[in-house]
Amino acid sequence: MDEESRRVCREVAGVLARSMSGVELLALQEAPEENRREIDARVAVWLAMTSNRGDTGSATRDLGRPPRPTPEPVPEPIVPIPATAPAPTLESGGVQVRQNNKGGVSFGNVGTIHGGLSLAMPSPADRSRDDQAAGAVARAESQKVRILFLGANPTDSTPLRLDEEVRAIDQALTTATLGDRCELSQKWAVRVGDLQEHLLRIKPQIVHFSGHGSRNRSIVLQGDDGRSRQVDADRLARLLARFNQQLRCVVLNACYTREHGEAIAEHIDCVVGMSTAVADRAAIRFASAFYRALASGCSVLDAFELSRADIELGEMGEDEVPTLLARRCDPADVFLIKSS
Repeated sequence: MDEESRRVCREVAGVLARSMSGVELLALQEAPEENRREIDARVAVWLAMTSNRGDTGSATRDLGRPPRPTPEPVPEPIVPIPATAPAPTLESGGVQVRQNNKGGVSFGNVGTIHGGLSLAMPSPADRSRDDQAAGAVARAESQKVRILFLGANPTDSTPLRLDEEVRAIDQALTTATLGDRCELSQKWAVRVGDLQEHLLRIKPQIVHFSGHGSRNRSIVLQGDDGRSRQVDADRLARLLARFNQQLRCVVLNACYTREHGEAIAEHIDCVVGMSTAVADRAAIRFASAFYRALASGCSVLDAFELSRADIELGEMGEDEVPTLLARRCDPADVFLIKSS
């Protein structure tokens, strides 16, 4: 090789050395055949530069090597989460947030939302306990003894203290041992057409009428005009007879209602009526003592006798007025409000 060729080779080597890193040079040396194209390209660039040295106006700044192809990124391997591995959790505001293996999020004790977000639902055992508790409450409500208070004091009749009577009954039930097993419903200004509706809707075990009675076997209800409307004892008995499957006791806390009671007692187990006229205060005291005894677990007979004794203790002189009628059964065996 002559001197000129050696000089050209040295200059080419210098250009390559300046434009390449040591790693690239080493790669070219290790695989000269595979990198021949790149070497030839760099030599061609160098020759073009040397040939244009005398023409500075046409000098080019494209001295660098052609860009290397950008390698495609290698995706990182996906490491599956083992089924037995616990999912990461995050506590936030008292709610446990759990990342599940499917990219969703679960919230403890909340529920389930579709679309990757799973929320824990109550277990069948929890639902069963809730259903049992709700059923127990419903059964307790259905087993309550329903007392229907019917009040009538027409505008053309003597004013009575019916509000004081129902207040005394309510207080007696509230303070009695088994009073929470009772449900007192109050209906006022009762008309003839109201009786059947109240009986059908409330389905009482005890009906308590408070108002006026007459000597001609009638009780006094209220007409559409607010004035007195008399109801015959036999007609009232026939109506109440239709409800004797659940109706066990009728209390007629009004004057001269014994004959009413005799007609009703043909169909209802226990009936209380007044043999003569009864004063307002004696009627109130009787009602209070009667329901207090019933709600304390007494039989109908014991409750009736205790009520008469209470009137006698009050020195009212009317303890013989109330009358208990029971032709279908022994009132000593009838317990309307039981402890179990």
